[in-house]
Amino acid sequence: MALFARTVARLASVVAQYAQTESGQARLQTLEHARLLSAEYSRWADLLFDPDILDQLHWSDEAGRYADYGLHTDAVHLQMPARPTEPRSSPENEEEPKPIRITDKPPTLKLVTSSAGYLSLFPLLLRILPPNSPRLDRILSELESDDIWTEHGLRSLSRSSPLYMKSNTKDDPPYWRGAIWINMNYLAVRSLRYYSANARTPTDVASRAQKLAVRLSRNLARTVLGELERTGYLWEQYDDNTGRGQRVHPFSGWTSLVALTISSDVY
Repeated sequence: MALFARTVARLASVVAQYAQTESGQARLQTLEHARLLSAEYSRWADLLFDPDILDQLHWSDEAGRYADYGLHTDAVHLQMPARPTEPRSSPENEEEPKPIRITDKPPTLKLVTSSAGYLSLFPLLLRILPPNSPRLDRILSELESDDIWTEHGLRSLSRSSPLYMKSNTKDDPPYWRGAIWINMNYLAVRSLRYYSANARTPTDVASRAQKLAVRLSRNLARTVLGELERTGYLWEQYDDNTGRGQRVHPFSGWTSLVALTISSDVY
């Protein structure tokens, strides 16, 4: 929401600037609406980018990470329903039973700190976190942990998460539950470079961010280009244990962002 609000505010500002160059009565309405929209979403962006509010709503001292707040339980599993004891009259038309979601423990309102990954790293990935934030070094530690960091890139979900590599349904294998996605890793490299170069970042934290950016960029290049050489394709995602490409291919959409992670000019 923070990034969305800031983006809409900027787009509305651009529309307002363009409207000033036009003529006619219609431009006045466009100009007024764009200015109002820019002002409204700028207020939202200022609110959502406030680090104190972010900490108040989403920081967990116990887990040492940012987390979503909501009605949640990890105690769930998929279970196949019991088959009827009596034979059906038309067994040939009988549908294959589908697994049922079983909740073993009722959900409660809380910070969902049991899982880490791209979601918990968003304040870093989207550069919402101020460079001088006392949380920054702790987040870098989590990013670098074996739970998320691999020699192929950053996992989408930590290995310790209860949902790591768990299927969504019988026919829907894990998607964002562990695999490496290049678009999110690109955001990580870009953000690490940003914090490493920002004058407000403490020297030791900036140095650490710079080293992580170099390591992550090299890991991504080796993984994506290695698979390109081996298979001839860019892939939708990459296995977090082997680095092998998987799912859709060819997939040169956001996977091609690897070219920007290799460039040292991207911040």
